Amino acid sequence: MGGEGNKDMKHIAVAFLALSLSACGALVANTDTPQGVYLGIGDRPAISDEPSVRIVRDTAPPSNVTGLSVSGTSCKNKIWDPEPTTENALTVLKRQAKAAGMNTVYLRSIGDDPMAIAKNCWSAITATGVAIKS
Repeated sequence: MGGEGNKDMKHIAVAFLALSLSACGALVANTDTPQGVYLGIGDRPAISDEPSVRIVRDTAPPSNVTGLSVSGTSCKNKIWDPEPTTENALTVLKRQAKAAGMNTVYLRSIGDDPMAIAKNCWSAITATGVAIKS
């Protein structure tokens, strides 16, 4: 009988952990999903573009300039959240560059994030790049 009680307690603990994590935001700093506890029903803020930061594709940054590695993630954190988008990942990338005082990002990669679950996302798209002040 004692083994059945322990089994029930383990099931309850797992269910509690799953519910606790579902109420939390993403575990990545640079995302379009709020961090911390949020329900995700009407309280997820929309993100707007950063027109002052330019994205450069298919070109490496100048060799004589030291850049800052930046990243941005679009995350589907809740089951009812919208799917992640390339546009949101790029916007978050541009926000990080602007916050660091940079105005140009040389894009390194953008695509599905294979570590989405580790970031508390059902699915995610991540953009990475090198930001510079030009």
